[in-house]
Amino acid sequence: MVVIGRHLSGLGLDFYHREVVPFRRGIVSLRAGDEWIGLLFELLWTRFNCHGWYDNGGRFLAVLPPLEFA
Repeated sequence: MVVIGRHLSGLGLDFYHREVVPFRRGIVSLRAGDEWIGLLFELLWTRFNCHGWYDNGGRFLAVLPPLEFA
């Protein structure tokens, strides 16, 4: 699922999405230079806005170990 980021901080993330996010927890992947960082994320709130999008926000729970692809 690809979302549009709104606010990013060291504690969490707010974002927009066209549909309701069906999960409470997930993995957020963010690009940092030439690498990707995986963060365990907990969705804490969702609201429908006047533009037809869903505003969502939550907090980061943990940094995940990097994945190695063969």
